[in-house]
Amino acid sequence: REGFLTNNRGTNKPKCGQPGRQTFPLKLHQILSDRSISHLVSWATHGRAWRVHDQKAFSGQVLPRYFKHSTYKSFTRQVNFWGFHRITKGPDQNYYYHDCFVRGNPDLCRDMIRKKQTDAKQSKKDADGVGGGDNLGCSPDFYQMAPAANSNEDLTHNSKRSSVSAPSTKFPHT
Repeated sequence: REGFLTNNRGTNKPKCGQPGRQTFPLKLHQILSDRSISHLVSWATHGRAWRVHDQKAFSGQVLPRYFKHSTYKSFTRQVNFWGFHRITKGPDQNYYYHDCFVRGNPDLCRDMIRKKQTDAKQSKKDADGVGGGDNLGCSPDFYQMAPAANSNEDLTHNSKRSSVSAPSTKFPHT
């Protein structure tokens, strides 16, 4: 059939960009929505960033359920390809964020674009403070923004809260 690839078992898989294909950001959103694994990976309290709490257990228990691999390095490569930024300072240190990746709003993922390999390598260098990126450790102040949906879902992992409620979904970055 047009618009589909046939694998060696004769079943049809949607081509890239075709309806029915679940992208990495959508799978990650689904993972973060699973409260039974929130001790391994979870949203920050504000719902605009996320992190893996136990890399070894995450690789062994979560990755094989959602991906064809179980290596954390492959997972982080995808994180970089999809343009996530690692927060290197402040209360959300070691969390990742993307302008279009917000708890309770998976439709925003449609605006995410997977970078080419060379672009992702440069993004990783910038995020790690190498290669001349001018956003070295700077990140949006999520606590000055309105919390995303289900804002009290992850209180155990990040307890700082804000009383300011100026909604915004776009963040400045390099």
